[in-house]
Amino acid sequence: MHAMAVSARHLALACGAGIRLLDAATLEPVTELALPAAVSRAAGVVEACTFTADGCTLTASTSGGALVVWDVSDAAQSVLLCHRQLHRWVGGCRGR
Repeated sequence: MHAMAVSARHLALACGAGIRLLDAATLEPVTELALPAAVSRAAGVVEACTFTADGCTLTASTSGGALVVWDVSDAAQSVLLCHRQLHRWVGGCRGR
């Protein structure tokens, strides 16, 4: 496990290139969150993750420089905010 985040409803455990989402009350698995296919090979491992204050959104950063956001209610959908190895910046991220 590389990172962990907790909300009132969920526990997120980052393992490798994905995140396991558990029910906080029962610790039963809810779903697996995968990095977007466009960056999964270059993204590296998830190094950090955090929930928003309302617990509805999970954000994760990877060793390869990706920043990914999930709507926890629809875990199949993720948004890639930026990735330094794609040679372009998405959503206003800037880098050198």
